[in-house]
Amino acid sequence: MHRLVPRSGYPNSTELLRKSRALTANSKTLAVNRSRYVSNEAAREPTEYDVVEKEAEVGSHIIPVALDKILPHWRREQSCVGDRGDNDVYLCNSHINAYFEKGDSVSARKLFDEMPQRNSVTWACVVSGYNRNGQHKEALLLLRNMIREGVFSNPYAFASALKACQELEDSVGKLFGRQLHGLMFKLSYAFNAVVSNVLISMYWKCIGSLGSALRAFDDIRVKNSVSWNSVISVYSGAGDLRSAFKMFSTMQCDDSRPTEYTFGTLVTAACSLTDVSLLKQIMCAVQKIGFLSDLFVGSGLVSAFAKSGELSYAKEVFNQMETRNAVTLNGLMVGLVRQKRGEEASKLFMDMKNMIDVNPESYVNLLSSFPEYYLAEEVGLRKGREVHGHVITTGLVDSMVGIGNGLVNMYAKCGSIDDARRVFRFMMEKDSVSWNSMITGLDQNGCFQEALERYQSMRRHGISPGSFALISSLSSCASLKWGRAGQQIHGESLRLGLDFNVSVSNALITLYAETGYVKECRRIFSFMPERDQVSWNAMIGALASSEGSVPEAVSCFMNALRAGQKLNRITFSSVLSAVSSLSFGELGKQIHALALKYSITDEATIENALIACYGKCEEMEECEKLFSRMSERRDDVTWNSMISGYIHNDLLPKALDLVCFMLQRGQRLDNFMYATVLSAFASVATLERGMEVHACSVRACLESDVVVGSALVDMYSKCGRLDYALRFFNAMPVKNSYSWNSMISGYARHGEGEEALKLFEDMKLDGQTPPDHVTFVGVLSACSHAGLVKEGFKHFESMSDCYGLAPRIEHFSCMADLLGRAGELDKLEEFIDKMPMKPNVLIWRTVLGACCRANGRKAELGRKAAEMLFQLEPENAVNYVLLGNMYAAGGRWEDLVEARKKMKDAEVKKEAGYSWVTMKDGVHMFAAGDKSHPDADMIYEKLKELNRKMRDAGYVPQTGFALYDLEQENKEEILSYHSEKLAVAFVLMTQRNSTLPIRIMKNLRVCGDCHSAFKYISKIEGRQIVLRDSNRFHHFQDGDFTWIQRFFTKPLFFLLLESEVEMHQIKALERYQSMRRHGISPGSFALISSLSSFQEALERYQSMRRHGISPGSFALISSLSSCASLKWGRAGQQIHGESLRLGLDFNVSVSNALITLYAETGYVKECRRIFSFMPERDQVSWNAMIGALASSEGSVPEAVSCFMNALRAGQKLNRITFSSVLSAVSSLSFGELGKQIHALALKYSITDEATIENALIACYGKCEEMEECEKLFSRMSERRDDVTWNSMISGYIHNDLLPKALDLVCFMLQRGQRLDNFMYATVLSAFASVATLERGMEVHACSVRACLESDVVVGSALVDMYSKCGRLDYALRFFNAMPVKNSYSWNSMISGYARHGEGEEALKLFEDMKLDGQTPPDHVTFVGVLSACSHAGLVKEGFKHFESMSDCYGLAPRIEHFSCMADLLGRAGELDKLEEFIDKMPMKPNVLIWRTVLGACCRANGRKAELGRKAAEMLFQLEPENAVNYVLLGNMYAAGGRWEDLVEARKKMKDAEVKKEAGYSWVTMKDGVHMFAAGDKSHPDADMIYEKLKELNRKMRDAGYVPQTGFALYDLEQENKEEILSYHSEKLAVAFVLMTQRNSTLPIRIMKNLRVCGDCHSAFKYISKIEGRQIVLRDSNRFHHFQDGDFTWIQRFFTKPLFFLLLESEVEMHQISKMWEGAHMMIHDQPSHLRLWDPNIPGKITFLKHDSMITHTPL
Repeated sequence: MHRLVPRSGYPNSTELLRKSRALTANSKTLAVNRSRYVSNEAAREPTEYDVVEKEAEVGSHIIPVALDKILPHWRREQSCVGDRGDNDVYLCNSHINAYFEKGDSVSARKLFDEMPQRNSVTWACVVSGYNRNGQHKEALLLLRNMIREGVFSNPYAFASALKACQELEDSVGKLFGRQLHGLMFKLSYAFNAVVSNVLISMYWKCIGSLGSALRAFDDIRVKNSVSWNSVISVYSGAGDLRSAFKMFSTMQCDDSRPTEYTFGTLVTAACSLTDVSLLKQIMCAVQKIGFLSDLFVGSGLVSAFAKSGELSYAKEVFNQMETRNAVTLNGLMVGLVRQKRGEEASKLFMDMKNMIDVNPESYVNLLSSFPEYYLAEEVGLRKGREVHGHVITTGLVDSMVGIGNGLVNMYAKCGSIDDARRVFRFMMEKDSVSWNSMITGLDQNGCFQEALERYQSMRRHGISPGSFALISSLSSCASLKWGRAGQQIHGESLRLGLDFNVSVSNALITLYAETGYVKECRRIFSFMPERDQVSWNAMIGALASSEGSVPEAVSCFMNALRAGQKLNRITFSSVLSAVSSLSFGELGKQIHALALKYSITDEATIENALIACYGKCEEMEECEKLFSRMSERRDDVTWNSMISGYIHNDLLPKALDLVCFMLQRGQRLDNFMYATVLSAFASVATLERGMEVHACSVRACLESDVVVGSALVDMYSKCGRLDYALRFFNAMPVKNSYSWNSMISGYARHGEGEEALKLFEDMKLDGQTPPDHVTFVGVLSACSHAGLVKEGFKHFESMSDCYGLAPRIEHFSCMADLLGRAGELDKLEEFIDKMPMKPNVLIWRTVLGACCRANGRKAELGRKAAEMLFQLEPENAVNYVLLGNMYAAGGRWEDLVEARKKMKDAEVKKEAGYSWVTMKDGVHMFAAGDKSHPDADMIYEKLKELNRKMRDAGYVPQTGFALYDLEQENKEEILSYHSEKLAVAFVLMTQRNSTLPIRIMKNLRVCGDCHSAFKYISKIEGRQIVLRDSNRFHHFQDGDFTWIQRFFTKPLFFLLLESEVEMHQIKALERYQSMRRHGISPGSFALISSLSSFQEALERYQSMRRHGISPGSFALISSLSSCASLKWGRAGQQIHGESLRLGLDFNVSVSNALITLYAETGYVKECRRIFSFMPERDQVSWNAMIGALASSEGSVPEAVSCFMNALRAGQKLNRITFSSVLSAVSSLSFGELGKQIHALALKYSITDEATIENALIACYGKCEEMEECEKLFSRMSERRDDVTWNSMISGYIHNDLLPKALDLVCFMLQRGQRLDNFMYATVLSAFASVATLERGMEVHACSVRACLESDVVVGSALVDMYSKCGRLDYALRFFNAMPVKNSYSWNSMISGYARHGEGEEALKLFEDMKLDGQTPPDHVTFVGVLSACSHAGLVKEGFKHFESMSDCYGLAPRIEHFSCMADLLGRAGELDKLEEFIDKMPMKPNVLIWRTVLGACCRANGRKAELGRKAAEMLFQLEPENAVNYVLLGNMYAAGGRWEDLVEARKKMKDAEVKKEAGYSWVTMKDGVHMFAAGDKSHPDADMIYEKLKELNRKMRDAGYVPQTGFALYDLEQENKEEILSYHSEKLAVAFVLMTQRNSTLPIRIMKNLRVCGDCHSAFKYISKIEGRQIVLRDSNRFHHFQDGDFTWIQRFFTKPLFFLLLESEVEMHQISKMWEGAHMMIHDQPSHLRLWDPNIPGKITFLKHDSMITHTPL
């Protein structure tokens, strides 16, 4: 007899079982599927046991499995001992087991065949071994041999054979299994637990018979835990989860202890039920039994809780587990990723990767976490690339196809579709998931056509598509609106049996909705076995977007509610769209209430949908409530919905106010918003307003947008300017159906039927846009107006025959109008009778109108039409009027009376006819025979004159249009006073000398007599007349009925309001548009200015395009580079569009060039967009982006952030990268960051490059780290270049170290270093900032020697320096002499005028700047202009220029411009307007504005003290430590005599512990700077100065000077106040100069740190007259010039040569005269040598003669 024992012996069997289960749990995937539990558990006994001899001692019978030890031992025993009976059989059985364990089944079988004696264990070992090695048929054949030999005593052989049957899974296996079961019944093995457990597994897994499996379970007499686990697994696999849990309860009642596998199966079952509470109960049971820390059970619970969304429980179990493996980690990661917690999932992986052995599945889960990052396209993508690199280096990428699939999925979801393509292309093995991931990724990234191509390729590779591939392909078809392709994929889903898949059905509904097959949507939806939220949303959306199915959408929404479906924002948005179309306000309110119940009304999407709905339902109050509540949640859709609502409800003023409010807030109008507003103006033919909006769209660079362009075509055609509409249409780069339809309808509306039909033919030839229903309305209308009956019928029939468009009621209406206008009343009647639908109101009215024009012919048809109209519209007076007109036209006056009686009985009134014209002063309206107009007498007089002239020209009144039973004379009188004639007479009367067109609007149809009269008037007056009635436009010119010239000479962008604008205004607007004239004309590059190489490059590019050659990437890059160099943004945008069309926009080099272009032209937002969409980026990309952000004023911090991203992305950095980021750090003045970047540059070993060192010096200089600058500078030695010197000088100047800056300049000159233009400009700007004229003139002299005086940079700096140093005469001469001027030059001169109080001169110069046209004004320009207006008191001009910033130049005013306006109003004493202006500011006032307000209140002598107090309080909050604020408040109180408040203000100042800055003045003399303070006597010559001042005071009083004691802000006696005023610092300074320079006539230049007081200002007028000296005083605000008793400024035009501007105040006149002689010689006599002044030695003159230098110092 034999028995079976575990291989590792009995004592360790439990531990072995636990270890084996742990190994099973650590398999490729978590072993939780139902079938595996059966096979692992039920088949364990026959395969996990070795056969041993019964008599062997326990623990002594296990033979090692190493063959090299077993075989020699066995052979030695065989040769020496011979047959040893049972011991030899035992040994052979062990050897057989060893062979099979080694996988050597051939040797095992050979040994088996050679055995002279076998027992049942031997047979069992071989059967089990074959089965373990996958040789299932050999196992069954051997079992058959065993049975033949009559060996039946071992049930384990049968168990192994049953396992082999199960693994075969074919008919042979099933049949053999059943036969074995029958045999075992005979042998009574069927009741053995080991065999029965395998039977349960076989019947369920192999045969699929639940009943047989359960019977096998019931046959077991003694059930063990494996039996219970097997049957629980069977129930779970069958989906009978209730029975599975019931069996678990029975198992516990049977005193069988649950095992790990029991709970594994139950966890899977609970997870399938999505019952979290059941999972929690199982967890409690597991915890109670003590399996929670078990690897297998714990991993299953973690996975189940994570997938159910209960991450807190999953983490709790995870943390309690003693041992974790990759399966545990993967389960938790999957849950985190599903909950969009990508960062947490990746952190978990990083924490665990060193603690456990992660498997490839772990990397797949890690890759899936990156798309769930908050910044997936940046951080997630970077992390994904890092993992990609790791799996490549470790070889994992090729070890498992799932890794490649994960990479494709990750890259696609992170927006890097090019990377996804590359991974997919290089995958060695692809499965269906690979293809699905790629197709889905392409669809999600907008590559719809490529997604469909991949789908086709997948099918060609023989891979059957899954649901994901079908859904993505259907989505791509929907996006492309490819209905036929979608239908083919639908057929594929039907063949694969996936059409009932919920997600596939949803995708099909979306596809058919997008392609207009709503009927198919209904069919698919009705056949869906189950529907989810997406299904209902898709169906409601499909019905809501279909014109004829809108009510069904509401019904479907109600059905969703009844079905208990959960609603979301998409559901509500769709149904609200349907309610909008129905204009059903009450239903909208009900749905609003339901949305409140669902708590989703705070979402912007729902609020926008509600606003749109209420707007369409004429509930604008509700719209306004919602709009006001949204505040910060408003987006473009919100604004657009509100504007559309106002327009829909005829509230145009409110719509315009909202547009203005948007612009004031800095909100950018998008293309749809412009189109909405333009359509509104088109609907009421308001040309002027439409042109204003057009101008705004031009400034917003949206003129070439297809939506805006189409709206402009529509607006101009409806407003009577068909010429403008045509030019716009022709210039559009891209046209859509709206564009074509607008132009065709425009032609029709203006009676140009043939032109409309020609355009229709062009549309068909173009082939890009198929005609739609709207197109044919325009075409048929054109045929109607042109009387083209045959053509009309041809096009009407082609709708269905050629284009598959079923004619609608509006097309039948056009055909009825066509026949009616042609007088074909019989055909009209026949046509109506044959219509497939009932005629509507419009058709019957058309019929009645046609009968009117037939002069009573076919009156019966007219009567019939009238009767139908009375039924359909009994309250519309037009119907009665038309019937009456028909009777009157036929002379049937009795019937006319009857018709009017019917009208009276129906209590309806005819709409009064009126006409109107729009003039400068408003709209003038006229009614027939009306005399209410103020100028009525003159109008009627003018009309009589016109009638007289018309009759002389041959006009005869057409009295047939006077539909009254009156005498001929009375009829003529009625006709002569029609409203349109009164309107034209009024315009002719008021615009006597104008030649502009007369534009008249009329609410009814124009009568035939007026039509005839206007022909005569247009010829007599020589004026074009454009009349728009209720039906169409009528154009009259030179006595003909025509329309205005199509081809006019004015450029497209100068569409001016000619009807009401004077010609000089037109010229001004043309000057304003000068920059646009030098831009790009439609379709070509018209480069008007002188050709440069860049311009020529663009011309060559355009020539290349004209020759039909498609540009490559190199041509695009070069052209974009030229645009960037010229700063031609619009031209660059056109080339950008070309690159998009050619598909080259994703080329890295092209993208880099685009970033550079938009950076140079100031479109940083475009730079960001292009950079973000780049599929791959190289070093140049990062450098370009960092540089773009660093050079943009508001984006500097982003440059640093971009640099950090480049580092994280592993991008190699170079000197350009570091230079750009250091430039950004300089702007931020962030020294510590600069040092960090310096350290990084050291790491990269590039700090020895001059470029980096220069950038570091510039950075440290701006960050006030001059010691670091000096260290770098000293180390550079021979590497110093111009930039190095310039950076050091700039650093010293920036840190107020002017002496060091000058020493460095001198050191440069000593070394023979040449200063460049930027270095001179830097030094000049420094001296300008401190108004150091002498030093500035020294530098000027050096620039003259360097021949840089004519350089635009140096010249501009000189203009700025001289104007800031008080020599505006020199500044002006330099400015006028500059050969080339840039914006800095113009701005410096304009600001100089403003600074010197020459406001009118500044404004004249600004006009010159605009006329020059080379340099557009910028923000700095307008600061100077507004400052000039302020100093000159030009309030109106100031507001005009302030408004022109945004209106004319597209410049949004900044805080400094508002500050200038505040100063303007304050100086003008307009304090009420100033307060109102500040309240309406779109931004918070800053310190400067509040101080301006407080200063204005001071000057107002206490008036508006409350405003001043408010300003002071704001200043105390913003600048509590600034003494000026307290002083100004005190001055205000003192000016108003409020001494107690003054004391309080000074007490506040004392409490705040701030001190007033002492006022002082100073003058620069030969021996240095002399400084004075009020009443100070510390100067060495104080006694003499005070004596001189007394003398001056006496002379001034004699001349009429009276001290202005109001400026002595103290509560003192008059005499004391006068004494205080007389010793002000500036008076002491002027007295000192007059005392020391007794015989000089040079100007006296005084500087003061505070504002000059009014008394000193008055005194200096007298002093300048008494002493005959010019005085130039510069205070903290501006320059003051005094000469001959007047406040003026120095002579503008002087005769001295421009390049020898010397310091006249300190140089003797004989030295100057010698220098002028040299200059005169140089100019006129062309001497062989030239004299130059050396600034270092007074009086020293250097003569340059050819190559020699002679120095002479005069005695």
